[in-house]
Amino acid sequence: MKRFLMGVLLLLSVLSLSLTQAVLPAWADVDQAAAEATESFLSTLPDDYWSIKEIDQLKALLENDRAQLIDVREPGEYAAGHIEGAVNIPLRLLAVHQPFLPDDRPLILYCSSGYRTAMGVTVLHLLGVDQVYGYQPSLQGWQAAGEAIVVSQPLS
Repeated sequence: MKRFLMGVLLLLSVLSLSLTQAVLPAWADVDQAAAEATESFLSTLPDDYWSIKEIDQLKALLENDRAQLIDVREPGEYAAGHIEGAVNIPLRLLAVHQPFLPDDRPLILYCSSGYRTAMGVTVLHLLGVDQVYGYQPSLQGWQAAGEAIVVSQPLS
């Protein structure tokens, strides 16, 4: 019986390898075509598409346009340090809170590194929010520039 099972496993391995080699080139072509189409689309977007890249630009929007700064990290991360004036709405709750967000001024999202920021900006745009931007340097960029953060106690 052991010998039979070893033979079946060997046969399955050979078949799997042959199938993979036969199918892989077709999938690789699809992936390459998708990658090229994606790159083509992304290259048409302006450099500042939905994003804020400079601290001075962020500060001007906060001061002049009364923008609402939203930290999309989890509450513990927010409590450990955030940009002054930011409210905490974790990414996982952003869509639920969307109806309560101000619609008369820009919304600026940030997180630790920019990943959740981009997802949050996309979610809000898909929900019809026009004035939403991501501060792409996020908290890491803010701190690297020597800007102060606020530490608070987490809610229990």
